[in-house]
Amino acid sequence: MIKIDIRAKVDCLESMHEALEKINFTLLENKKECEIYYHVNSDDLDYGERVLCLKCKEDSSSGDKKSCIQYKSPGTDSFSITDVEYECEIGDFDATAGIFDGLGYQRAIELRRDRKTFSNFDGVSAYLDDIWQLGKFLELEILLDEESRQEYAVEALAIILNELGVHKSAVVNKTYHDMLK
Repeated sequence: MIKIDIRAKVDCLESMHEALEKINFTLLENKKECEIYYHVNSDDLDYGERVLCLKCKEDSSSGDKKSCIQYKSPGTDSFSITDVEYECEIGDFDATAGIFDGLGYQRAIELRRDRKTFSNFDGVSAYLDDIWQLGKFLELEILLDEESRQEYAVEALAIILNELGVHKSAVVNKTYHDMLK
């Protein structure tokens, strides 16, 4: 799966929430998330800029928890962040973290955020993130099956960004992982 996203720094999450609803985005969930990013410290494995991430997501209203492992390939262009991701659900966050630690993966960064997830009818997801140590962000995302539609996806996200009144100068072409380094 190819993920295209545009991320922008915003001042007020509440006004962005209202703006998303005005252009037909629906709030799906409100979660607290913890992500631990790991780097490999081994001479025989070269992962370059690839990232292995252990995630724990807790639904703020129900208290339900979901944990997963995620792999992200490197990749960005000048405006959006484009990468390949694989993710699978796991049963025990702490046990998996212990396995990663025991295998020699180095904990690099811990990201904690409150996240509201929105969706529209065109397959676009929007996230309002309040991230510890980074601030407030809007993230727009499209998932693609094929690379051929990548340029169209970036254009579609840029149009939505404009409809929300977010100026291109607010766009951040870095992952949260890179911002926390």
